[in-house]
Amino acid sequence: MSSQGQGERLYTEEDLVGNKNELIKLVQRQQSKWPEEKFQPSKVTVPKLKSTLLDPTYDFTTNKPRVTSPHPSKSGSRSSVNPGTPKTITINSHETPAPNPVPQGPSPHAVEVG
Repeated sequence: MSSQGQGERLYTEEDLVGNKNELIKLVQRQQSKWPEEKFQPSKVTVPKLKSTLLDPTYDFTTNKPRVTSPHPSKSGSRSSVNPGTPKTITINSHETPAPNPVPQGPSPHAVEVG
């Protein structure tokens, strides 16, 4: 059963971007929800903090608005295409290909006139 108050929501991965000290503060805000008998900040790891804060079983919540800014892809570019939506490439037929580069040096078919 959820004990979320007005304006409270469960944490998402986007909420948990801080360092260990910041994550500890999030737990301490609702320390009674910690699944172990005693919360020991010096003995808990960042992965344990994140997995516990994200586990809906423990009902850790925040009153901050949901993070809505898009995250850059691994290549560093941003995409407006939704995940799972096929990307389409359009090639305009009126575009002409770039001319071939001019070879450097004498042509093998050149004839000397002399």
